[in-house]
Amino acid sequence: MINEIVVAISKALYNEFGEEYKIYAENVEQGLERPCFFIQCISPKIKRFRGNRFYFASQFVVQYFPSSTTDYRAENLDMTERLFDALEFIDTDDGKIMGSDIDSNTNSDGVLSFFINYNLFGVKEQAETSMKNIECNIRRS
Repeated sequence: MINEIVVAISKALYNEFGEEYKIYAENVEQGLERPCFFIQCISPKIKRFRGNRFYFASQFVVQYFPSSTTDYRAENLDMTERLFDALEFIDTDDGKIMGSDIDSNTNSDGVLSFFINYNLFGVKEQAETSMKNIECNIRRS
């Protein structure tokens, strides 16, 4: 489920920003091309409900590395609004998911961190178990 959401976020970013911005979902040791996005699930939680129903609560951060490392404030404010519009609803194979608890901040290096939660109920498929015949001998005294 988490990888599906990462893919859906990537598609939403691509649809909003096109090929002009690189989108990374894995660590980049060197050669990071600015401007770009880095997607990461930072707090996945799974809670079991009755049967095979689960509640998936996942917090994601989309980090934006602006083109400039000095004049980034206006660019990051504009980017925050665009990210909200692009990521409020994302499309997955199972339908649309709405983001919640949206927050953002910019660190001293000018990197914008855009936090968003995607929480949903799901059904986890389980392997079928078959009942086998059990023989019992009951003795009465």
